[in-house]
Amino acid sequence: MKFTKEQAFQDLKASLGNTQKISDRSINETLDTLMPSLANDETELATFLAILKPVITTANANHIKDTTDFVKDYEAKHPAQTQTQTTQTTVASPSDDVTRLLQELKSEQQTLKGQIEAKDKAIARQAKFNDATRLIKEKANGSINEEVLGISLALIGNEVTDEMTVDEIVTKGSAMYDTKYSKLYGEDTGVPGTGNGGNTGSGKAGLEAFKAKKVAEGAIPKPV
Repeated sequence: MKFTKEQAFQDLKASLGNTQKISDRSINETLDTLMPSLANDETELATFLAILKPVITTANANHIKDTTDFVKDYEAKHPAQTQTQTTQTTVASPSDDVTRLLQELKSEQQTLKGQIEAKDKAIARQAKFNDATRLIKEKANGSINEEVLGISLALIGNEVTDEMTVDEIVTKGSAMYDTKYSKLYGEDTGVPGTGNGGNTGSGKAGLEAFKAKKVAEGAIPKPV
């Protein structure tokens, strides 16, 4: 972060000015809760405050309203009590508005963060499969059966982790391609360097049915 917690605290207090009714402790607790999720090493103070000020302002306004409502209710029920006693009692009454607002904001942030991470992982995974497909084709010098390759990559999908490199996917994908091509078109076919028998043979019908199933399931990676 390009600012300290103390700088953010002082700016938030200054923005409330004489209207501040929530405690300094509430402001500090808000900062402790939200800084880890809303600020990183590149975050500017102004950017952070633009997000946090509405939360603090709303919490302060709700506290003022709670206090006003409490005083009115107390005076109506205890007309003989002095204003000082009423004020002291009011200050002692807890308000959970800040906690509720923080919980809601934190929940929304976590949901959004999870969605972004899932999308990023899916994009990175597809990019690796695209690169692996390209490399396998290059190693085969263009002599490759596209359908068998797509199915082979789909079959290894569950074995591919986020940490695996493109080369590791190429190794797994090539091995699966060799196995599936030989089973579909004969044990003596040279694969993946040759796959020219892919358009005919006893495995053609089974290949088409399996491909259609995987396409419907969305399991076969998109072509490069």
